[in-house]
Amino acid sequence: MESPALDLRSFLASLRRAGELVEITAEVDPELEGPEIHRRVIAAGGPALLFRRLEGCEQAVVSNLFGSKSRVERAFGSRPREFIEQAARLPHELFPPSLGKLWSQRSWFGALAKVGTTATRRTPVLEVQETPR
Repeated sequence: MESPALDLRSFLASLRRAGELVEITAEVDPELEGPEIHRRVIAAGGPALLFRRLEGCEQAVVSNLFGSKSRVERAFGSRPREFIEQAARLPHELFPPSLGKLWSQRSWFGALAKVGTTATRRTPVLEVQETPR
């Protein structure tokens, strides 16, 4: 398995290489056909879908990205599963609560505090832009 994807483009490229992405190039009605195709593919446990031409939409639309365990792990790695499993065990391990038991789980609580954050030094939002004069 590849390492977790860093962005949507790399994730889609990874799905494409693995044969887990179907690109739909025919024009599709976004209110009737698109949702029905999506529903049927999910019911069948099928791949992610990339709709290239939705009527009235200039952008491509992707669906069913996380519709299987393998795609979730491809996107995020195995860490989220391990994190949730540990969260499910905590009530049993921490009851009755004590300072010692809480301290023994400090790394998990530290990881919880970082959920949804990413440390980086170079992002477009941090770049200095020259203002036109």
